[in-house]
Amino acid sequence: MLYAIDRDNEEAQKRRWHATRERQPAEQWRWITYGVDHPAAEATPVQQQLGQREVLDAGAGATLAALQRRGLIELRRVAQDSPGGPVWHTQVRLTRNGRAAGRALREPSDEPAPDRSLLPEWLQAALEAVASAHEQTLAKIDIGRVAARRLGPHGHGYLEDASAWQYRLTPAGLAYLAMARQRSCDPSSPEES
Repeated sequence: MLYAIDRDNEEAQKRRWHATRERQPAEQWRWITYGVDHPAAEATPVQQQLGQREVLDAGAGATLAALQRRGLIELRRVAQDSPGGPVWHTQVRLTRNGRAAGRALREPSDEPAPDRSLLPEWLQAALEAVASAHEQTLAKIDIGRVAARRLGPHGHGYLEDASAWQYRLTPAGLAYLAMARQRSCDPSSPEES
């Protein structure tokens, strides 16, 4: 659940960037208020979600301490000014390991996972352009530098220099195209493991 809130905060920062070109530093927005130490304080969004799942109890402090010992979260208490004096907030921040654990444990969605073995369409088009060129060599100016870099020796390794002015497919590039074409002809065939 902390992971979901962290992701929501990150998405909000992206929307803010696109709308205003301003963004808060991650040092600020990654901290999530878990609890407020005040008799009149309402439940925080984290506590509300835990309550809805019926897992909120007085022993939550021990759970947070255990997560902190395992290096999954960082904890801090900060005072915020109010008309009645300072009010203490317990805040949680996921560590890099905590975010990785959250990604691994996140509930699977109903959407199928994207096929990571296939290239994005724009890279696929660049590779196909080299494959369909005369003698399978294509002038370097006919595909973009970004595509060439991603498909070249320091990227996927599907392209190499045929000369100072031309690219050609590598054996790995030929094998990739054969596999991609086979999948496009029979997309329902299961992948061999």
